[in-house]
Amino acid sequence: MVPATAVAVKRGTLTWGMSLEVVNLEPWGRTGPPNLITYRGLYDGLTMRDSEYRLVPGLAESWTLLNDTTWQFKLRPGVKFHNGDPLTAEDIKFSIEASRDPAQKTIFATSFATIDRIDIVDPLTVNLVTKAPDGVLPGKLSMYPGYVIPQKYFLKVGYDAFNREPIGSGPYKYKSRTPGVRLELEANRSYWGTPPNADGIVMLPRPELAGRIAALKTGEVNIIDSVTYDQFDDIDKGPTTQIVRGRTAAQDTVFVNATVPMLNNKLVRQALSLSIDRPGLNKALYRGSQRIATGPVMPFEFAFDASLPPFPFDPNRAKALLQQAGYGNEKIVFEYTVLGANNLEQALAEGWKSVGLNIQLAPLDAATRANKLAQKTFAGIFTGSFVSLYADPDSVIWRTLQPGGSLRYWTNTEFDRLGAEAAASVRQELRKTNYQRMIAIMIDEMPWLSLWDTPILFGAARNLDFQPGFAYTGEFGADRLKFR
Repeated sequence: MVPATAVAVKRGTLTWGMSLEVVNLEPWGRTGPPNLITYRGLYDGLTMRDSEYRLVPGLAESWTLLNDTTWQFKLRPGVKFHNGDPLTAEDIKFSIEASRDPAQKTIFATSFATIDRIDIVDPLTVNLVTKAPDGVLPGKLSMYPGYVIPQKYFLKVGYDAFNREPIGSGPYKYKSRTPGVRLELEANRSYWGTPPNADGIVMLPRPELAGRIAALKTGEVNIIDSVTYDQFDDIDKGPTTQIVRGRTAAQDTVFVNATVPMLNNKLVRQALSLSIDRPGLNKALYRGSQRIATGPVMPFEFAFDASLPPFPFDPNRAKALLQQAGYGNEKIVFEYTVLGANNLEQALAEGWKSVGLNIQLAPLDAATRANKLAQKTFAGIFTGSFVSLYADPDSVIWRTLQPGGSLRYWTNTEFDRLGAEAAASVRQELRKTNYQRMIAIMIDEMPWLSLWDTPILFGAARNLDFQPGFAYTGEFGADRLKFR
């Protein structure tokens, strides 16, 4: 029986129990599943990602590389924003420039650092001129911070008012919001693409997993995000509920501060990797659902090398390497934030301790971890997962490991040379050759211990036909969501 306080779920309305409240409605301010899904409902980019994460036309019908530093985009005619204003090249120029402007409170200003200027050729043609070749630029325009907003409306109302009542060109329109209680979108029946099958989306913040699951079971909501594996059977075997898996664009990884004693020895880092039973942990903790990594690049990414073998599990070899390295029981700090209930960090630590490593577990709260990430002050090893937004090694590997990068705890002269050369080229064969060599260097040097690509778990009512895409892109569009 649905409690009297529950929101009635109407057929055709998606009612979503969200793990995090969507506070920012402008498309630059936050990440995390609820925010990313909401942004994609409200906004479009010049390019888009399909269900296989391939780059396809969005607001731009086509794009062409005119020369090494000029990308030209041809816009779809007849596209309108939610308020009826026509979408033109002026809006493209304004949106990209606003996303780079610190005054607009964006956290993505560096994404378009290569852009030198934006030239409007005509109302439906825009040229993006870069300071140096940028072969990944079309992919950067497929999601935040490349979403397009109406210049005229934004300048009229200002940042704060836009954040309260946003306007985009996406498949859903803003309807209403009661902070902390409810956010509601309605279908955009004039959408330039296929209009959504849902009449609207009602979003209810339910930060506690137990509360989200209870709301799903009672029918207060018909979808929830951020389900953990220990709740898998309870939801999937329920009479009215099911588990729906989405594919992530991120890889679970153990990152190593290769500047501290003993971890600055490649043999110790190799021993850390050899001590991880990836298939065994996958089976024990994740029901065997992860794709075990063969390197720091995932199959959907450019330059993925399908010939690479799985990482070996060889505790005896790990012990021999530690002896060869002269390891003398030095303490290795393992910092982590508990994000689920699968005890991954404890299981990793047990494997390392079993080969003789002195591991000190150091749990962190989310705020402390965020500060350590920003200030690059992790003391030893730490877990994390970074999304490959552009399906290219430039998105994670080079962005984070290049000089000044957020994960620059390791240096390699050849890696730096290859990465700089690839980032400054639009020659895809050169970029592929360089990145595959960079991947080989990482597999040998082990600054990262790649684990697996992990699915995203949603709980849903059984009358929903829901097929999540990669990285929360277009989750509730017509091609992903239907009512049975």
